Amino acid sequence: IISTTTNNNSRFATMCSETNNLNDNEKSSLTSKPSNPLLDDWSTQPFHLPPFHKIQPSHFKEAFEQGMAQHLIDLDKIVNSSEPPTFQNTIEAYDRAGALLDRISQVFSNMCSSLNTEELKLVQTEMVPILSRHSSSVTTYPGLFERISTVYHDSKSSKNDDTSSTTTATNSNNLTPEQHRLMERFYMDFTRSGAAFSPEEKKEYAEIKAQLASLQTQFSQNVMIDEESFEIVLTLEDMEGCPASLIE
Repeated sequence: IISTTTNNNSRFATMCSETNNLNDNEKSSLTSKPSNPLLDDWSTQPFHLPPFHKIQPSHFKEAFEQGMAQHLIDLDKIVNSSEPPTFQNTIEAYDRAGALLDRISQVFSNMCSSLNTEELKLVQTEMVPILSRHSSSVTTYPGLFERISTVYHDSKSSKNDDTSSTTTATNSNNLTPEQHRLMERFYMDFTRSGAAFSPEEKKEYAEIKAQLASLQTQFSQNVMIDEESFEIVLTLEDMEGCPASLIE
C-alpha cells in the first residue's frame, strides 16, 4: 500500500538525495521519455528535488508502470544469482531494489496528501490497488523469501555458535548490529506479508490488501475533502493578544 508514513519526510529527503544511485537500467528509464518529469534525471535540480512545477497527474501512471517493471527486474537478478545467498547479494540487494519506484511513490504520496486535486484523486483511486498488488507480488516473488530466509537462519546459527567473541561492533558473521536489524526486519516483514502462505492463501491475501488499500484511499480522500471545507470564524475579541501582523 502506498501511503504517507510516520517517517515519510525523512524517506522523501533520502529519496531526493539518492537520484545518482540508480542502476544503469533505471537511469535508462529516466532518460527514455524525457517528456515525463518523473522519469527525468533530477541530478541537475536544486538539491536533487523533484521538478514539482512540471509534474502533472497524467505522468504518474506511466512512471509507476516503468518503476514496477524495473523493480521486478531487480528482484529477478537477486533470485537468479548463481551465488549462495549472502547479506550483500540478497539483503543489501533487496534494500536497494526498486529505487525508481520508491522515488516516484514518495512524490505521489507527497502530492496526494497536499494538493488532493480531482485529477490526482482519480489517479490515486486507479493506481492504489495496482500498487498494492505489486507490493504483494514482491513479498511472494518466487525464490526471494527463500534466499532471505537462508541468510536469516544462517546468521542466527552462526551467532549462536559464536561463544568466543565479546565485541559489540560486529557479530561472528561480520555483520554490524544495523545490518542484523535490517535482515531481521526484512524477514519479519516478509513473514507478516504472507510469504510463507500457500499459493491459494497468497492470492486471497493479495486481494484483501488491494481492497483495503482502495478503502483506505477513499477514506483519506473523504477526510481531506472534509478538512478543505472546514473554517473557523474569529472576532477581534477572539484574537486579542495576537500580533497586529497576524490580525491584518
